[in-house]
Amino acid sequence: QKKRLADLIGGNCDPETTIHSLKLHWPELQEAEKMSSILPKMNLSSIQFKVKSMLHKYIETIFNRARSDLSTWKKEIKTKHQKQSSVNETTESLNNILHKTLLLKSIDCDLDLTLNSISSDIFSAFQDFSRTVHEVVNSQEFGYENFFGFLTIVSNLGDFCYTAPHLPNFRKLKEQVRNRVSNEVQKIEISVSETSDWDEIEKRLKQFESATILDEFMSNDVTSRLRVLRKLSEKKQTQVDGLLNELIVEEKFEGIRNFITPYANSKDQLKKHKFERFKCMICAALSEKVDHIRLLLSRKVTDVSSKTLSQGIDTLSRAHIELKGYLKNNSSRLELKRDISELKKILNTTLIKQSSRILSAAKNNDFIELETVREQVETLSKPAKKNLSVN
Repeated sequence: QKKRLADLIGGNCDPETTIHSLKLHWPELQEAEKMSSILPKMNLSSIQFKVKSMLHKYIETIFNRARSDLSTWKKEIKTKHQKQSSVNETTESLNNILHKTLLLKSIDCDLDLTLNSISSDIFSAFQDFSRTVHEVVNSQEFGYENFFGFLTIVSNLGDFCYTAPHLPNFRKLKEQVRNRVSNEVQKIEISVSETSDWDEIEKRLKQFESATILDEFMSNDVTSRLRVLRKLSEKKQTQVDGLLNELIVEEKFEGIRNFITPYANSKDQLKKHKFERFKCMICAALSEKVDHIRLLLSRKVTDVSSKTLSQGIDTLSRAHIELKGYLKNNSSRLELKRDISELKKILNTTLIKQSSRILSAAKNNDFIELETVREQVETLSKPAKKNLSVN
């Protein structure tokens, strides 16, 4: 056994075979210690003492190696772009140490405390690392570089039988990261489909760009998803631009604020330029509307013109409500609040004249004229009845 232990300490034999043999013969050594007093000349006590001392020395060697390897391993797992050979070799060494401690247990209860201490320190370090990985992957913040770093490290830890059960599983970790990426993609898709906040969408897309670092582990899936998201955003912008053009041309200003506000508030120069273009189109359309209403008010009111006037002032009032604060400093010198007030004053004058026509028709018993003018007055009064504020 002394020869076997010497070879074991020197690394000149198979540890499993030697330790198994040592375990097998250990009861004989203990029996020899009991018989040493009966057979003093055989020096049995000295043999048993030397074997035990050599075993202590071997376990002390394992303890020191474990402490050194564990210190190295802790440093290596903190390096995000760790080379495979480095952390893999250290993990394999720790795996071999755990194997040896398992083999050596139960030989001598005095030595089990040291062996348990070795394995406990290793498992504790593994547990701390696994907890850190779990916390990072499940945190609310997206640190794609951290995801990449942990994927790199875990992929390089190896699949050794004594270390693997206590370390993060690479396949499961990759699936967790993939799910986090998918969830973020869904959030961006919802943001694109439900809002037109281009700066916020662009911000999220920029953040997601950093996830392309994960392509190495996801078969370029992140880049593909980013490309789809950008196309989706571009398509939505094209649709919104088309809708804004349509609303302006058709003078449907109710609800337009929701679509033009993101352009007005954007910090992006292209989107600011787009806002100015839409503002010019709106101001031109409203200026033309104001001029047309002025022209109609300068003429005799007819059934057709009364409806046009009513609808026109209604359109201007709604535009003022929707676009308040957005039409300043326009090239057409449009001042919608002032223009609407002026038009309403002229309209009031027109209504007074129409009232005179009603009285005249009633006096002359001209019931056709009376009904015609009454309908015109009712139509022209609609903007006032709707109480559309221009404050």
